[in-house]
Amino acid sequence: NGLAGAELPPEVRRAMARGGGHVARQTAEELRRYWDLAFAPHWAAAKATLGSEVDRCAGVLARHGAAELFNSLHPGIRWADGTLRVDSRFTVELAVPLVVVVPSLVAAGPGMAVDPVRGGRQPPMVAFPVRGAATAPATPSTERARLLGPTRAGLLAGPASPPWPARRARGCS
Repeated sequence: NGLAGAELPPEVRRAMARGGGHVARQTAEELRRYWDLAFAPHWAAAKATLGSEVDRCAGVLARHGAAELFNSLHPGIRWADGTLRVDSRFTVELAVPLVVVVPSLVAAGPGMAVDPVRGGRQPPMVAFPVRGAATAPATPSTERARLLGPTRAGLLAGPASPPWPARRARGCS
């Protein structure tokens, strides 16, 4: 990885010499700046997209059950005959009463996280890409943003179709 035995950069050594509190404050400030530059401008749209997907999932689960929910998430996630399959290069068999479903705006495909500790207390987590989230939204017109507000105008300018064909059974919405 190139880090083994490498000398720390002078900036890091100076920060560490000032103590753990200084390093923690500096790290928090850098994370805040990163949030402000990378995430804050997109947070309202991201939150709305994730909220809509959670609402969609809750509706499918309530109306049609867990099998339909899992089969509506992504083509690489399938439920059949009491078994949940997630496309992966790994094979894991678990008998669990609960699976946490997590929509993602950054995942390229489905993924699964499993507590590696034998008898782990955390339920497995299935992450899946939210439809249409991989495509950056178009910039809304100034007039539309003035009329509707920047968040609503941005959502209207976003992609209208999922990156894969929908697999909805029995009229899932």
